[in-house]
Amino acid sequence: MKKRSHILASLIDKYFSKKSSVDEKKLLDNFASSYDQDYSWDSETMGDKEELSERIFQNITREIEQDQKVKPLYHWQYAVSIAASLALLLTFTFLFLGNSDRTVLVETGSQMDSVFMADGSMIYLGANSAFAYDKGFNDRSRPITLLRGSAFFEVAKNPDKPFVITSGDIKTTVLGTSFNIQMDEQHCLVTVRSGKVNVASRSESVDLLPNEEAYFSNQTAILRKRTATETWLTQWYKKDLELKDVRLDQVLRVLDYKFGVKSTKIDQQILDTRVTVFIQDKATLTSVIEQLNYITSNLKIEIYGGRITIK
Repeated sequence: MKKRSHILASLIDKYFSKKSSVDEKKLLDNFASSYDQDYSWDSETMGDKEELSERIFQNITREIEQDQKVKPLYHWQYAVSIAASLALLLTFTFLFLGNSDRTVLVETGSQMDSVFMADGSMIYLGANSAFAYDKGFNDRSRPITLLRGSAFFEVAKNPDKPFVITSGDIKTTVLGTSFNIQMDEQHCLVTVRSGKVNVASRSESVDLLPNEEAYFSNQTAILRKRTATETWLTQWYKKDLELKDVRLDQVLRVLDYKFGVKSTKIDQQILDTRVTVFIQDKATLTSVIEQLNYITSNLKIEIYGGRITIK
């Protein structure tokens, strides 16, 4: 697992050099959106906000004037583009100057990992996942930002310091509880195993109890509360995990959590196959696939091109 501070400097530099990858752009988007609503300007350490804004604006204006000589036919489109860039630049500049030396990014690769936080909380981070937090975490509050992927939280109880997780367009607020958050480009799902959790979007808010979950659609921006029918899936982070008499598609979801591996499109009849699998601590993806092939002798399960295929 990688744990890095001062990450914003590199990300911002790569963005404006047009060298950032799709995932790096998403990280920046999530950084900006998560800090945008709660962000406060510190004039003592960052200087005068209006003066800095004016300096940035004048620099970009000079670039526009120079570029107009070679792009007269596309002036209005270019102006719109520059305006958007200015807004983004201001957001990231303010964010960078005020937080880059205080923000810690934690991310995983092809395997899950866990992080013990300063307040006594434990975060189990799924494969290919990332979250960020301020070095002042637990000083006055306990905010973190889940940037991508999945995480299971065991939050230490502290009524005076709510634990707040921003994941895309929703915020999850707890005092002390255990729950799972899974997010991707289409949705964000919060499933509660113990305690009480509040999940809020910009327009809606729901309270969740054990065996309940909140589903937020990124496309419709609708937040729905519902009964959780697969709460056992929230145990994906356990070191020794027994999946007893479950569907094959449920096993594949656990493998996605643990190893960050997706599957190709598979026939539903195959996915409905019932299996019992035991995933030991430090088990490799290859060893789990071998176990599945032994159990389902009539199927051929392979890893091809970074994805699971079944024939």
